[in-house]
Amino acid sequence: KITIPIVSDSLVPGAAEAYFFRKIMYINNTMSDEFKKFFDENKPYRCIISIPIFNTEDHVFAILNIDSDVPNQFVAKDFIDQKIIPTINPLVLLLKLEKDLILNTSNHNGDK
Repeated sequence: KITIPIVSDSLVPGAAEAYFFRKIMYINNTMSDEFKKFFDENKPYRCIISIPIFNTEDHVFAILNIDSDVPNQFVAKDFIDQKIIPTINPLVLLLKLEKDLILNTSNHNGDK
């Protein structure tokens, strides 16, 4: 097991912040004055939502990034809550189940 410390004063917007703060982070335009220093202008994405995925022990074990090549694509948190989250929830549940199965299998194999 490897632990990589994340320090709050050196976070890059998006996935790192979603992990550290344990909440959905939204970048409305990667080329805005606020964010352009963190993102490559040659990349196709302009709008990013970073969603922390929690395991059954309430630890963040993954970050799901959804991006768009259109700035301000995901305009409102209501849109995220009503359209995006319900769409990805089945996938998140499968990820959690698979992770739990992998951990249980590796723990079982370690006992032999």
